Amino acid sequence: MTVPWEVMVISSDLENRQELVHILQRQDVDPISASSIAESLSLLKNNLIGLVFCEAHLCDGSYRDLLSSVRSLKSKFPSKS
Repeated sequence: MTVPWEVMVISSDLENRQELVHILQRQDVDPISASSIAESLSLLKNNLIGLVFCEAHLCDGSYRDLLSSVRSLKSKFPSKS
């Protein structure tokens, strides 16, 4: 399945991250993975991300910190149209 945007998996736990990536790959989705908020923000700046899976707590913050940072970046996400 080819989508015009990427799926991101963010997890500090390597085992959890690899398992979810593997599940998505079996569905013909090739996700981008990250282990921290800092790494995620760098990837979000350079990729069109349409869907994010993020664990509640990461090594450098929480999903709420990620949401706040994304809002301040004014990142453009794909529209429904």
